Amino acid sequence: MNLIVVTGAPATGKYTIGKAIGEAFNYRLLHNQLIVNVANSVFDFGSKGFQMMKQRVRRACVESIQAYPPSGVVVTLCYGGPVSERFIEPLSQLAVSTQGKVVELPLCANRFILLERISAQGRADMGKLTDGVILSRILDQWPLSGIDCCKTLPSIRTGNRDVEMSIKEAIDVVSSELS
Repeated sequence: MNLIVVTGAPATGKYTIGKAIGEAFNYRLLHNQLIVNVANSVFDFGSKGFQMMKQRVRRACVESIQAYPPSGVVVTLCYGGPVSERFIEPLSQLAVSTQGKVVELPLCANRFILLERISAQGRADMGKLTDGVILSRILDQWPLSGIDCCKTLPSIRTGNRDVEMSIKEAIDVVSSELS
């Protein structure tokens, strides 16, 4: 099983890129926003119940993938340090144990681009964050956001360019890493 991990701040295009990679390689897409939406349908965002449910749904996803591994999985998520690592690590171990590969694909765009994108109707339709003030707070605390991320990490820049160009670059990177 191959594992593609697409990370980035809110509004960097994780779903768009992840979906395109999944379609290009015929891999399953585990979009973290869907897990967040399940927990948020029952509990207030960020509450203890929300956090517990989100972790349990993530664990159930991991256990199901471990029991019935597909040929590849694309996971999208906002990197959250140790919490994200606990979610991704068992999937990474599964990929390695099945002679698959793990490809990490960080996405970045500068703060101004993210603040422009955050209020898009498509984001609201998917139950995603659409508040620029909250995004600004997240970015202020985010260790890998904005321009610094783009300068210091090998990443796909998704700001100030055509979406199709970003998708093509991401698919090319994944293809190269898998070959």
